[in-house]
Amino acid sequence: MSEPLEPGIGRLLATARQVKGLSTSDVADKLKLTSRQIEALEAEEYDKLPAAVFVRGFIRNYARLVGLDAEQLLANLGEMQGATQNITVPSEGVTISSSPLKRWMIYLAGGLVLFLLLVALLYQWLSQGEQVLVAEPAAPSPTPEITSAPPAQDASMLPGSTVTAPTTPPAMIGPAAAPPMAPSESGRSGQSADSRRSARDGAQAHPRGAGNAHDGKSLPCPDNPADPEDRGRHACRQTGRRRLDVALHRHRGLLGTSRRWRRQERFKADWAGHRRGLLGYATVPGRGRQCGHGEDAVQRSSYRPASLYRRQGRQTDPRMTSAHPVVRRPSRRVLVGGIPVGGGTPVVVQSMTNTDTADIAGTVRQVHELWQAGSEWVRLTVNTVEAAQAVPAIRERLDALGCSVPLIGDFHFNGHKLLTQVPECAQALGKLRINPGNVGRGSKRDEQFATLIEFACKYDKPVRIGVNWGSLDQELLARMMDESAKRAKPTPTDEVMRNALIVSALESAARAEELGLGGDKIILSCKLSGVQDLIRVYRDLAARCDYPLHLGLTEAGLGSKGIVASTAALAVLLQEGIGDTIRVSLTPQPGESRTTEVQVAQEILQTMGLRSFTPLVTACPGCGRTTSTVFQELAQSIQTWLRQQMPVWREHYPGVEKMNVAVMGCVVNGPGESKHANVGISLPGTNETPVAPVYVDGEKTVTLKGDRIAEEFQAIVDDYVQRTYGNRGAGG
Repeated sequence: MSEPLEPGIGRLLATARQVKGLSTSDVADKLKLTSRQIEALEAEEYDKLPAAVFVRGFIRNYARLVGLDAEQLLANLGEMQGATQNITVPSEGVTISSSPLKRWMIYLAGGLVLFLLLVALLYQWLSQGEQVLVAEPAAPSPTPEITSAPPAQDASMLPGSTVTAPTTPPAMIGPAAAPPMAPSESGRSGQSADSRRSARDGAQAHPRGAGNAHDGKSLPCPDNPADPEDRGRHACRQTGRRRLDVALHRHRGLLGTSRRWRRQERFKADWAGHRRGLLGYATVPGRGRQCGHGEDAVQRSSYRPASLYRRQGRQTDPRMTSAHPVVRRPSRRVLVGGIPVGGGTPVVVQSMTNTDTADIAGTVRQVHELWQAGSEWVRLTVNTVEAAQAVPAIRERLDALGCSVPLIGDFHFNGHKLLTQVPECAQALGKLRINPGNVGRGSKRDEQFATLIEFACKYDKPVRIGVNWGSLDQELLARMMDESAKRAKPTPTDEVMRNALIVSALESAARAEELGLGGDKIILSCKLSGVQDLIRVYRDLAARCDYPLHLGLTEAGLGSKGIVASTAALAVLLQEGIGDTIRVSLTPQPGESRTTEVQVAQEILQTMGLRSFTPLVTACPGCGRTTSTVFQELAQSIQTWLRQQMPVWREHYPGVEKMNVAVMGCVVNGPGESKHANVGISLPGTNETPVAPVYVDGEKTVTLKGDRIAEEFQAIVDDYVQRTYGNRGAGG
């Protein structure tokens, strides 16, 4: 046990507690701590508490409870902590002077090991440099005549062919392929000076062997392939290295032995080739050239510039643009008001009202508005008896309007009481939402949680166990903090809190199944307000269970900040196949429609290719050529008009939600984008002729002029929908 940091603090707290007539268990209940933690505070055994920041918080709350000056106690605690940290107590049997000596011995040993390692690496580096650029002396042998074949007729130059190495003696492979010859040997060689010069230049042009790669294991790809489709191979990293070796070999007399410079230049060549691969070169599997022999043969990938595919009549490499569907995480299938979630079904969009649920007319109006915007589930607050009594009436009025959207009851603190008093509320709901963090404390928690699960079982309703960062179960968190503090290396506090979210959800789900709720009636969520925290928690949660997961960044915020934050978090998880239903929790501007969060959720799913809700409008951002407001007004009006038409179109024209409409502002990209859309219009830019060609399925059909371009273009789109998707609906 360590010595107390501030003698007297614990005694003051204990004395004040006794004066108040409170026991340690009473204080523990009021402060939501354990009796063991209260006893540790009074005994001044701070090492048994989670961390210093928690100790200060515990003391502050305890002092306020018993009527002491909390700030004075914390000030005394801080002074004593500083004094304690300045005290150095030497270990028994060890002199103070021996500690620096041991440190220097450790430093010396570590430095010696590091020095030896550097020497070994330097020796290996220098050895590799010599193998590349220095010719090994070959055994005396007659100099063979070097015959060059025309590159155009070489079979190795043809695409997809196999390069076969010529039968060359081992002494001829590598830089030693052309042994140095004295001028006096020209007569004995039987070659002219021009022939010897050609041979020498050929050896220099290919320092690793004329037509052979280093060590005879692989062969360099040709610099000028006959197949024009394979000219993108110049970005190949191996080719870049080979060219650099040629340059270094030619200038060896000037460079001397500057191997460091050669290493730097090689790195530049490698990185340049890598960047070219990222900026427009596609690696085409199976189209590379085989180089080498037998087991050493390797298949080099062909690098093709993206422009090559456009010359062949295709926009891009099909291997790069082919749709790769997101592999969804396996999960159980749960029915919520007849709408399935999980089990590979489409991701469900949901929203939440912000009206007083007791206001039946206002709540019905907003639920209907959210449903028309595309919300497939709508959650509403059930916090009072009046709100619980209003739920059945809300359900009846929505059914009378033809709105079958399932309602989700959001319960906190007193849900067990409300359902006991108004059981018909549970019957009218499609799902219950339970927060384990505020369902109750201590022994009451299990009892109240069981009551909610009993109602779900009685009326056959699914349950979402929704854990939230702001209302996390404090008893669970304190327990996990204590366990972490006892470890030799405590877990960071933020990581403990993330783990506590997951444990709370999983333990509550297990408890619900023990109480009789089916595993196909449970949905989980662990919401946080930080993007990176949310991603980490859901990745861990997805790996530890197969329940459907509700995604959402809680308290995302206002306007563009909330939209960007929610999109950043949800897009990452959805792309990884995590998430079965989503809600975008935006704070609406005063007077702003609540439907914005529904539109954002739909656009996230549609832009990722996971679902289709409404025709997409492609529009350019505008520039100096589009200073006219006609382009902006037309794009906005078309987008609004399409959304207004969708309730009718969705019913009569199935598939219309996948239609793409382009509204472009000038002739730079306008015609091209319009041709790619199902229906597109390219408006004139500023100071250009006021004509707007319209394209339908890539073909120019009409040119619009005048002040009624918007109305005429809407008529063209409406006619296209009826002709294209009306037949599909009639046939199916």
